Amino acid sequence: MNDTHYEKFGYCHFHSVLNTAEISQFRSQVNEFYSNCIEFPLEPKKCLQIQEIMEIAFSSKLVDSIKGAFHSDYIMFPDLEVQYNLIGGATQNGIFSGWHVDSNSEGLKEYLADRNYGFAKVGVYFQDNNSKYAGGIDLVPSSHKFPQIGSLKSRILLKKLINKLQIVFKAKTVKTKAGDSLIFDSRLQHR
Repeated sequence: MNDTHYEKFGYCHFHSVLNTAEISQFRSQVNEFYSNCIEFPLEPKKCLQIQEIMEIAFSSKLVDSIKGAFHSDYIMFPDLEVQYNLIGGATQNGIFSGWHVDSNSEGLKEYLADRNYGFAKVGVYFQDNNSKYAGGIDLVPSSHKFPQIGSLKSRILLKKLINKLQIVFKAKTVKTKAGDSLIFDSRLQHR
Protein backbone atom coordinates (compact mmCIF):
# COMPACT_ATOMS: atom_id res chain seq x y z
CA MET A 1 0.00 0.00 0.00
CA ASN A 2 1.15 3.53 -0.72
CA ASP A 3 0.95 6.60 1.52
CA THR A 4 -2.60 7.37 0.43
CA HIS A 5 -5.82 8.82 1.80
CA TYR A 6 -6.78 5.20 2.54
CA GLU A 7 -3.64 4.57 4.57
CA LYS A 8 -3.96 7.84 6.50
CA PHE A 9 -7.71 7.93 7.13
CA GLY A 10 -8.74 4.27 6.65
CA TYR A 11 -11.12 4.84 3.75
CA CYS A 12 -11.43 6.13 0.18
CA HIS A 13 -14.59 7.58 -1.35
CA PHE A 14 -14.92 7.13 -5.10
CA HIS A 15 -17.60 9.09 -6.94
CA SER A 16 -19.72 7.80 -9.84
CA VAL A 17 -18.34 4.26 -10.00
CA LEU A 18 -21.70 3.26 -11.50
CA ASN A 19 -23.68 5.27 -14.03
CA THR A 20 -27.38 6.16 -13.86
CA ALA A 21 -28.45 3.28 -16.12
CA GLU A 22 -26.56 0.70 -14.01
CA ILE A 23 -28.08 2.10 -10.82
CA SER A 24 -31.63 2.09 -12.24
CA GLN A 25 -31.30 -1.43 -13.60
CA PHE A 26 -29.99 -2.79 -10.31
CA ARG A 27 -32.57 -0.93 -8.22
CA SER A 28 -35.34 -2.38 -10.42
CA GLN A 29 -33.97 -5.87 -9.88
CA VAL A 30 -33.74 -5.36 -6.11
CA ASN A 31 -37.28 -3.91 -5.99
CA GLU A 32 -38.50 -6.99 -7.84
CA PHE A 33 -36.80 -9.24 -5.28
CA TYR A 34 -38.35 -7.22 -2.47
CA SER A 35 -41.86 -7.34 -3.98
CA ASN A 36 -41.46 -11.12 -4.33
CA CYS A 37 -40.78 -11.30 -0.56
CA ILE A 38 -37.15 -12.32 -0.91
CA GLU A 39 -35.55 -11.82 2.49
CA PHE A 40 -33.01 -9.00 2.90
CA PRO A 41 -30.16 -8.56 3.29
CA LEU A 42 -29.29 -10.87 0.42
CA GLU A 43 -26.59 -13.14 1.80
CA PRO A 44 -23.36 -14.04 -0.05
CA LYS A 45 -24.60 -17.40 -1.36
CA LYS A 46 -27.60 -15.73 -3.02
CA CYS A 47 -25.52 -12.80 -4.33
CA LEU A 48 -23.09 -15.15 -6.06
CA GLN A 49 -26.02 -16.58 -8.06
CA ILE A 50 -27.19 -13.21 -9.43
CA GLN A 51 -25.38 -12.13 -12.59
CA GLU A 52 -26.14 -8.41 -12.13
CA ILE A 53 -24.47 -8.40 -8.71
CA MET A 54 -21.39 -10.13 -10.08
CA GLU A 55 -21.22 -7.64 -12.98
CA ILE A 56 -21.18 -4.76 -10.49
CA ALA A 57 -18.64 -6.45 -8.20
CA PHE A 58 -16.26 -6.86 -11.14
CA SER A 59 -17.10 -3.71 -13.11
CA SER A 60 -13.99 -2.06 -14.52
CA LYS A 61 -14.53 1.25 -12.73
CA LEU A 62 -14.96 -0.43 -9.33
CA VAL A 63 -11.98 -2.73 -9.90
CA ASP A 64 -9.86 0.27 -10.93
CA SER A 65 -10.91 2.08 -7.73
CA ILE A 66 -9.86 -0.86 -5.58
CA LYS A 67 -6.54 -1.10 -7.43
CA GLY A 68 -6.03 2.62 -6.79
CA ALA A 69 -6.54 2.18 -3.05
CA PHE A 70 -4.37 -0.94 -2.86
CA HIS A 71 -2.46 -2.41 -5.77
CA SER A 72 -3.22 -4.21 -9.00
CA ASP A 73 -2.90 -7.73 -7.60
CA TYR A 74 -5.39 -7.44 -4.73
CA ILE A 75 -7.44 -10.50 -3.78
CA MET A 76 -11.22 -10.37 -3.50
CA PHE A 77 -13.22 -12.60 -1.17
CA PRO A 78 -16.80 -12.69 -2.45
CA ASP A 79 -18.44 -11.86 0.88
CA LEU A 80 -21.21 -9.99 -0.93
CA GLU A 81 -24.39 -8.68 0.64
CA VAL A 82 -27.26 -6.54 -0.64
CA GLN A 83 -29.18 -4.46 1.89
CA TYR A 84 -32.56 -2.90 1.19
CA ASN A 85 -33.41 0.41 2.90
CA LEU A 86 -31.48 -0.71 5.95
CA ILE A 87 -31.89 1.78 8.74
CA GLY A 88 -29.04 1.20 11.14
CA GLY A 89 -27.17 2.92 13.93
CA ALA A 90 -27.57 6.47 12.64
CA THR A 91 -31.26 6.46 13.47
CA GLN A 92 -31.03 4.64 16.80
CA ASN A 93 -30.95 6.40 20.15
CA GLY A 94 -27.67 7.02 21.93
CA ILE A 95 -24.39 8.43 20.75
CA PHE A 96 -22.69 5.01 20.59
CA SER A 97 -25.59 3.11 18.97
CA GLY A 98 -24.61 1.04 15.97
CA TRP A 99 -20.88 1.84 16.00
CA HIS A 100 -18.67 -1.15 15.30
CA VAL A 101 -15.58 -2.42 13.50
CA ASP A 102 -15.98 -5.33 11.10
CA SER A 103 -12.83 -7.04 12.41
CA ASN A 104 -14.24 -7.47 15.97
CA SER A 105 -14.94 -11.17 15.47
CA GLU A 106 -11.25 -11.84 14.85
CA GLY A 107 -10.34 -11.47 18.54
CA LEU A 108 -6.82 -10.83 19.83
CA LYS A 109 -4.83 -11.38 16.64
CA GLU A 110 -1.43 -9.74 16.21
CA TYR A 111 -2.06 -8.93 12.55
CA LEU A 112 -4.89 -6.57 13.53
CA ALA A 113 -2.34 -4.14 14.98
CA ASP A 114 0.02 -4.43 12.00
CA ARG A 115 0.56 -1.16 10.13
CA ASN A 116 0.52 -3.13 6.85
CA TYR A 117 -2.84 -4.77 7.53
CA GLY A 118 -4.61 -4.92 4.19
CA PHE A 119 -8.17 -6.18 4.64
CA ALA A 120 -10.90 -3.83 3.49
CA LYS A 121 -14.63 -3.73 2.87
CA VAL A 122 -16.13 -2.21 -0.25
CA GLY A 123 -19.55 -0.57 -0.27
CA VAL A 124 -21.40 0.40 -3.44
CA TYR A 125 -24.31 2.79 -2.92
CA PHE A 126 -27.55 2.74 -4.91
CA GLN A 127 -29.23 5.65 -3.15
CA ASP A 128 -28.03 8.96 -1.78
CA ASN A 129 -27.05 9.18 1.85
CA ASN A 130 -30.02 10.72 3.62
CA SER A 131 -31.67 10.53 7.02
CA LYS A 132 -34.75 8.69 5.71
CA TYR A 133 -32.95 5.44 4.88
CA ALA A 134 -29.48 6.03 6.29
CA GLY A 135 -28.25 5.39 2.75
CA GLY A 136 -24.60 6.09 3.51
CA ILE A 137 -22.11 5.63 6.27
CA ASP A 138 -20.89 7.41 9.37
CA LEU A 139 -17.28 6.74 10.25
CA VAL A 140 -14.36 7.88 12.37
CA PRO A 141 -11.39 8.83 10.15
CA SER A 142 -8.08 7.21 11.18
CA SER A 143 -9.76 4.94 13.76
CA HIS A 144 -8.20 1.93 12.04
CA LYS A 145 -4.81 2.74 13.57
CA PHE A 146 -3.56 0.91 16.65
CA PRO A 147 -1.33 2.24 19.40
CA GLN A 148 2.15 0.80 18.80
CA ILE A 149 3.28 0.35 22.41
CA GLY A 150 2.53 -2.32 24.99
CA SER A 151 1.23 -5.85 24.75
CA LEU A 152 -1.34 -6.74 22.11
CA LYS A 153 -4.07 -7.02 24.73
CA SER A 154 -3.27 -3.57 26.18
CA ARG A 155 -3.13 -2.04 22.68
CA ILE A 156 -6.54 -3.46 21.81
CA LEU A 157 -8.06 -2.24 25.09
CA LEU A 158 -6.50 1.21 24.60
CA LYS A 159 -7.80 1.32 21.02
CA LYS A 160 -11.34 0.55 22.22
CA LEU A 161 -11.16 3.45 24.67
CA ILE A 162 -9.71 5.78 22.04
CA ASN A 163 -12.44 4.70 19.59
CA LYS A 164 -15.17 5.77 22.05
CA LEU A 165 -13.58 9.21 22.41
CA GLN A 166 -13.12 9.51 18.65
CA ILE A 167 -16.82 8.80 18.07
CA VAL A 168 -17.64 11.88 20.14
CA PHE A 169 -15.01 14.19 18.65
CA LYS A 170 -14.10 12.95 15.16
CA ALA A 171 -17.09 11.08 13.70
CA LYS A 172 -18.26 12.24 10.29
CA THR A 173 -20.92 11.35 7.76
CA VAL A 174 -19.65 10.52 4.30
CA LYS A 175 -22.04 12.09 1.81
CA THR A 176 -22.30 9.19 -0.60
CA LYS A 177 -24.48 9.47 -3.67
CA ALA A 178 -26.08 6.74 -5.74
CA GLY A 179 -23.30 5.18 -7.82
CA ASP A 180 -20.50 5.95 -5.35
CA SER A 181 -18.20 3.42 -3.75
CA LEU A 182 -16.49 3.50 -0.38
CA ILE A 183 -13.51 1.29 0.43
CA PHE A 184 -12.69 1.10 4.13
CA ASP A 185 -10.32 -0.75 6.44
CA SER A 186 -12.24 -3.45 8.34
CA ARG A 187 -10.82 -2.02 11.62
CA LEU A 188 -12.39 1.40 10.97
CA GLN A 189 -15.17 2.51 13.36
CA HIS A 190 -18.40 2.98 11.41
CA ARG A 191 -22.16 2.64 11.42
